[in-house]
Amino acid sequence: MKTKTPLIEAIKEHISVNALWMHTPGHQGGLLNKSFYDLEEFAKYDLTELPGLGNLFSNEGPIYESEIIASKNAGSKRTLYFTQGATSAIYTIITALGYGKNVLVPLNAHISVMNALILSGAKPIFYNYKLDHFGLCEEFNINEIKNKINSNIDLVIVQNPTYEGKSGDLKALKRLCEDNGAYLLVDEAHGAHYTYDNMLPESSLRYGLDFIVQSPHKTLPAMTGAALLHINREELVKKIERHRRLIHSTSPSYLILASLDALNEYYSDIKDKAYKKLLAKVKRLYDFIDSLKNTSYLKHEWVQDFTKLTLIFYANLEKVSNIFIKYGIIIEKRSNNTFLLLLTPLLSDDDMRIIENALCEVELLHYEQVETEKVVVSSDNKEFSMSIKDAFYADSQKVMLSDAIGTISSNFVYVYPPGVPILIPGERIEKSIVSLINNSSKSEIVGVEIQNNNTYLEVIK
Repeated sequence: MKTKTPLIEAIKEHISVNALWMHTPGHQGGLLNKSFYDLEEFAKYDLTELPGLGNLFSNEGPIYESEIIASKNAGSKRTLYFTQGATSAIYTIITALGYGKNVLVPLNAHISVMNALILSGAKPIFYNYKLDHFGLCEEFNINEIKNKINSNIDLVIVQNPTYEGKSGDLKALKRLCEDNGAYLLVDEAHGAHYTYDNMLPESSLRYGLDFIVQSPHKTLPAMTGAALLHINREELVKKIERHRRLIHSTSPSYLILASLDALNEYYSDIKDKAYKKLLAKVKRLYDFIDSLKNTSYLKHEWVQDFTKLTLIFYANLEKVSNIFIKYGIIIEKRSNNTFLLLLTPLLSDDDMRIIENALCEVELLHYEQVETEKVVVSSDNKEFSMSIKDAFYADSQKVMLSDAIGTISSNFVYVYPPGVPILIPGERIEKSIVSLINNSSKSEIVGVEIQNNNTYLEVIK
């Protein structure tokens, strides 16, 4: 080991490069909140439950008061803070409402949802998702949910928006759940900024949906780990607060709590202002890209989340990546021939020029019609031989991927980002899954073990 502090050294090396952050966290290396400017000496603000500073689990004091302001801004019955990411908020809801219950879950649910199913003892019923011709997830399909929902379903979970900013019909979804007597949890992790301007897609908050989880650190100037849970079922507030105490650390980060508090000021300062300026810049980028042959961008059929710029390239992708590295542009996510860039009100004219200069250099590359492999994951094709919880806790053994066909998975295998499972505990492993894992970048696959260029999986003994 070269140093006693490898992580600190890696961070220092990363930020020493004059990089253009086109990825989470949403503060992108700069803090927009004026109340946060004074927090330069962060160590002094890394505090704990001291007299006068409040307690995350108390319904009095400054943390609770800040949550009430956030709730008023959101229009919710109650808003809870979390400092361990949206994962802990999702765990809270599913453990509170899912124990022994039938839960309707999309197959492209984030891995945190899948893990919560195990912790809660819920009985998942999976519904399908669709992919576009670039292999990116489409918005939730109301018909897929309609085909699965009935009066025996206790909780419906949807992800809205998708990573790339696609949204489904929330109004129809609310009516469908109400008609069947099911609670609704919306994973709005990537849409925390939607309430900041009516030019953005509609937030779930507009329809007062039962439970909404947001990750403001993804798209807003909050620190990594900042999360919000909005509750619109007043009769369940106490129960959910109790389950937050079960899930959340008793030592929440006061730095992250302070960044959530600062969002309340940020909301009042920039609402209906900053994103209009950003949209004008994004339209300039669209016009510029329209003049190029090697680059295009994803155009949404519904209201577009213009803060998510999905670039589509028709050139050698490794050469494109090298050009982006050369210009210090760090993207949020790469999928096939698409690059996702996160744009925030921090985007400056200088940043625009850097992006345009990089794309001009991409234009000099040889034009290539890149073939994309569209992988469809369907619950109709999945065979579950055990419950997800029983399989996860069962005795397991390691086998080579090539020998795994016909065995039962004891582990999740998923691609990160965005954390969508392609193999679930209890699922019988088919040849198509083995092929999918083989064709995926091993640096992005979680849940497999690589030894001597061989891939291994954990399966039931």
